[in-house]
Amino acid sequence: NSTLELDEVINRVLNAITRVLPSKLASIMLIEGEYARIAHYVGYDELLPDVSYLQNLRVEIKTTRNLYWMIDNHKSLVIPDVHEYEGWLRLSESNWILSYIGAPILVEDKVIGFINMDYPESNRFTQSHADQLMAFANQAGIAIQNARLHEAIRRYADELEKRVQERTAQLTLVNNQLLEQITERQKIEAQLDEERNLL
Repeated sequence: NSTLELDEVINRVLNAITRVLPSKLASIMLIEGEYARIAHYVGYDELLPDVSYLQNLRVEIKTTRNLYWMIDNHKSLVIPDVHEYEGWLRLSESNWILSYIGAPILVEDKVIGFINMDYPESNRFTQSHADQLMAFANQAGIAIQNARLHEAIRRYADELEKRVQERTAQLTLVNNQLLEQITERQKIEAQLDEERNLL
């Protein structure tokens, strides 16, 4: 897809995932230092009365076992029943989650984020679903990298244009100063010629 705006890319990935896999609840988390934060989500507002916690949700990766496992293994993860998964991060706002799949988003063999899917019933997801989610995550990694590169090129082009405009303004100023000096010199020479002719 030719759309390179990062938000649009992420939204398209989430919408595609929820059409193919057996849940309408999906999110993308991006890594910021030692933490992962939810960048986008779909479907939760149809299930939950309040999704405000998702907008500011940041979790420490090393204490969030499922995320840490995906970073360590570079593989998708299926958790049929989160109550049986030792180390599941329990939040009061998300205690309705009973099954989960996730996949790491890789760019140049480095995990930059995660695609997560939740469901309010256990045993909703299979390894086959996790494998499909990994394929989406691989495509998301490419799309996110392309969007970031496009944004970097756009910023560089904007900076370059700004510098060209600044340099052009400087050259115009110097050119005007030189023209003033030439004009002033021509006036002085004309006065000197006039005075010589009088002598």
